[in-house]
Amino acid sequence: MYLHSATSHGMTWNDGEVLARGFDHKSIFENLDENGLTWKSYFQEVPGTVFFKYLRRRPALGNLHHYSVFKEHAAAGTLPTYSFIDPRYFDTPEYPENDDHPHGGGVTEGQWLYKDVYEILRASPAWENTALLITYDEHGGFFDHVPTPVEDIPNPDGIIGEDPDFAFDRYGWVFCSLYPTNQPINSLGVRVPALLISPWVPKGLVINKPDGKT
Repeated sequence: MYLHSATSHGMTWNDGEVLARGFDHKSIFENLDENGLTWKSYFQEVPGTVFFKYLRRRPALGNLHHYSVFKEHAAAGTLPTYSFIDPRYFDTPEYPENDDHPHGGGVTEGQWLYKDVYEILRASPAWENTALLITYDEHGGFFDHVPTPVEDIPNPDGIIGEDPDFAFDRYGWVFCSLYPTNQPINSLGVRVPALLISPWVPKGLVINKPDGKT
């Protein structure tokens, strides 16, 4: 939700009923359409982008394709301005999850997905004008030595989440065996890694400061 629309619209957990009803608020896909930019969402299993009602209707619905079509479009050099790859979230013996969560089949399948996407793009005639961005929605419990901001953290849309009440600011309440009950922790989120892979990026470049300096 944050990736596509910069807000979860007040939702604090994966409520299946709420997700099934869908959301009306604007996403990046509407912004792209309004600005005349092409886009497609390629899914391997279930297109999570249909949580947005906008993508359930035509013509936006026509931009949802299976991952196999991504390979075809890349090979033909016809990828849109913006492409989103939706991995497999569910784990089955025949098709293990590859969304890089450590449970289920572990992270191996997710790493193979990155490798596959990378090789597909490198072989595309559009590679010289392509940027592949890989990012995460959580940090996986790894240690981070840099604290996130504490003050003046804006709520993305003014909506307060419920159960528990959560303003999407610096602090929230966690109910977890790792912390005492009702212990406030950093809910703005820890930093997550992001990989930017492109012919335009210098080899070995690492950016680890907010101002973009190395």
